[in-house]
Amino acid sequence: MLELRPITESELAALWQISYKEEQPAWVRYDAPFLHDYHPLTLERFELTESDFFLSAQVNGVYIEGKICGAVNYYWIDEATRWLEVGIAIFDEANWGKGYATVALSLWVDRIFQQEPLIHRIGLTTWSGNPGMAKVAQKLNFQLEGRLRAVRYYQGIYYDALHFGCLRTEWHPLTVKNHC
Repeated sequence: MLELRPITESELAALWQISYKEEQPAWVRYDAPFLHDYHPLTLERFELTESDFFLSAQVNGVYIEGKICGAVNYYWIDEATRWLEVGIAIFDEANWGKGYATVALSLWVDRIFQQEPLIHRIGLTTWSGNPGMAKVAQKLNFQLEGRLRAVRYYQGIYYDALHFGCLRTEWHPLTVKNHC
């Protein structure tokens, strides 16, 4: 069963194990243009530099059968104009291709629309080097609103930035019981 909930301090070591411990974790290939230069972190450094983010109210852990495997987040582009975006990372490669990102993001977007009645639109930005994330966005009825060609440079290749958005009036959450 998939669940979203706040990450606790006691879970930071488990999160570090699947996210920042390895030299070349698989998830970095799909977040690479956003990270610029990834460097593995010691647990102590992870707790020092990343814990504020992962423990914030704008982040929830993604749990499969009670075990953390990723995180969802939202961040403000411009709070004054009510413009926010969502993000997701399923760090544990063993959970890729099983629909968990789609379900987790559906739950997260639904929660944001319920808790933030003034939000009219939620955005999601990815890149053409991550076709799986583009498919997740489309499954959730996010519309491709913009493509900035050849603006993400990674390992000697230019990729497009893809900007998706979903209006509150377009939002239809998944029936989660059918997806877990």
